[in-house]
Amino acid sequence: MPKAKMENAKKVVRKLKRPAASTNGVSNNDSLPSEDEMDEIPRSPNGSESDSKKSLIDIDGESDYPQDFSGGMSKLLERFSSDLNKTMLAKRRKLEQFTQESTRSTTRKVLETNKIQSVERRKLIEQFQNQMNAVIHQSETEVEKLKDAEEKLQKVLVQQQKHQQSIRIAHGQRLKALKNLSEEFCKVSSFTFSLLIPIVVK
Repeated sequence: MPKAKMENAKKVVRKLKRPAASTNGVSNNDSLPSEDEMDEIPRSPNGSESDSKKSLIDIDGESDYPQDFSGGMSKLLERFSSDLNKTMLAKRRKLEQFTQESTRSTTRKVLETNKIQSVERRKLIEQFQNQMNAVIHQSETEVEKLKDAEEKLQKVLVQQQKHQQSIRIAHGQRLKALKNLSEEFCKVSSFTFSLLIPIVVK
């Protein structure tokens, strides 16, 4: 259907929908469409008036219903979009709050764990240092004892060497004395033997 005929049909339908009220002594017949307006109503190919009325109803229904439907749908979509945005915003806030709380809790736990580990590490280091100092002190004491024992042993060895040397000297002196005695004995014995021989011969 051409646009001009569609517009004319809409105008006629609007006039038909006007309330039939009598004002200033005008009867209800004045509210009815005139002949010119009736001529503007599109006719069906068969030319029947019922078909024309059906076409007017169809045209009016097709023109008004989609507008109301689209308006309702747009409002529904806007409302749905608003609710969805509110829901997403609330969930986003909850997620941000949960993330912040989780981050704070995790940070607090990490700091507490780090503090505890630092204290334990400090205690272990102190224990290790004390043990090492004790071992070093004990080692130094043992080394000093070994040095003292070595010095004492060295002194004992020197004394033994001196004693052995003195014994050797004394033994040598005794040997010399014995040798001298033996030589003197031999001399005396030979002298006495020489004196005894003439006496025996006589």
